[in-house]
Amino acid sequence: MKNQSLLGGVVVALIAALPLLLCYYLDALLPTQVPMHYTNGHADRFADQQWLREVATLPLVLYCALTFIPQVHRTGFHLWRSCRQRQLRAVLVIAFSVMILAVLYRVVSPGL
Repeated sequence: MKNQSLLGGVVVALIAALPLLLCYYLDALLPTQVPMHYTNGHADRFADQQWLREVATLPLVLYCALTFIPQVHRTGFHLWRSCRQRQLRAVLVIAFSVMILAVLYRVVSPGL
């Protein structure tokens, strides 16, 4: 059971790191300015590549925060040990990673 928990944590950590790794891998394909807001079908606000890299780090930061920041209870400090808490962490990190991967996909291939 402990090995399954460790394996699940490693898989979720890899999924959390995937947007950041993909962002650096696709660095040559990323535009210098990323459209952020559209009005009447035309982009009117832009961000640079650094913003995209910062956003790609968020799932990994979320994973680390939900893993290593202890929760305070009457019994003291503990890490995310219960099954439900690990599942919640996994769902949040995976959902956030998928959203950022979708943004990266749209930025790299805007015509699709």
